[in-house]
Amino acid sequence: MPVNTTFIMPNLTKNIVECVREHKKNATPAELLMIQKLKFRNIRFEFNYPVLTEQSFFTCDFFLPKYGLIIEIDGGIHSLEENKRKDIIKDIVYESLGYHVLRMWNSEVDTSSN
Repeated sequence: MPVNTTFIMPNLTKNIVECVREHKKNATPAELLMIQKLKFRNIRFEFNYPVLTEQSFFTCDFFLPKYGLIIEIDGGIHSLEENKRKDIIKDIVYESLGYHVLRMWNSEVDTSSN
């Protein structure tokens, strides 16, 4: 049975809120471009959204609630073995909760059409 997960709740701990704010302040050029592309298409999305589980939380780059889709935009650091393992774990958690996951490299965002 999947872990009960709730997206943003009013009683989020200070640590989670600070983490999300920090991620939003440090958006990458590829993430900023994806924001523009999603807005251009009038697609509702949440940026740097925390996915809460009973034990922990992950911050996904983009959450598209209408489609049950999580989009992760990956830079070069994600090619390191340790980060690959972390990404696999995140994907497994997201998928176990019923979400679809799309991972894209920064360069794919830059070259993909609107």
